[in-house]
Amino acid sequence: MDQQRNAAQEAEAFARVWKRVSPDPDKSPIECQSVNASASPPSGKQEPEQAAPQWEAFLRREIVLELTRWRTYRALSTLSSHTVLVSMAAGALRRAKRMAAVLFLLTGVWYLPQNQAIPRNWKTPREGYRILFHGAQRAEMSYRSAAGKNPDPLLAELFQNLAREAANEQRRLLQLLSK
Repeated sequence: MDQQRNAAQEAEAFARVWKRVSPDPDKSPIECQSVNASASPPSGKQEPEQAAPQWEAFLRREIVLELTRWRTYRALSTLSSHTVLVSMAAGALRRAKRMAAVLFLLTGVWYLPQNQAIPRNWKTPREGYRILFHGAQRAEMSYRSAAGKNPDPLLAELFQNLAREAANEQRRLLQLLSK
């Protein structure tokens, strides 16, 4: 009975987190249904305990990098008249939160160390855009590689979406650099 109640509480917590961090709140990767404590997981799917060690370090590193880009965008937006930087900062924070939610689902540990994210240094806004462009480029390659290596279709889809967002971010930064 306690296991069913805990599972229901976990499902509710997941739904709340998913609505906060997902770009599409109605497209949850987990359907909440009644939990049978004696039921075994479907064959062919990785247990969270098995997937966690493999992706935990990667997700933690990427979360910190996204938070660093978030802080850098925010710092640049205070010095620049480009309002697009504020939305790009929000996008970086959303990506970090989505990965933190996935990490939470895999490990049960919430990891969003905003205090570890120190904005990158730059001398001119143009140099800041260049630094952010290279960071987005690195992130896109990293996410595409993770999507290709991931046997879990939901994690692979997350990484593909993150790679597309990083590519879009690069285009926006190129527009800023070309002005």
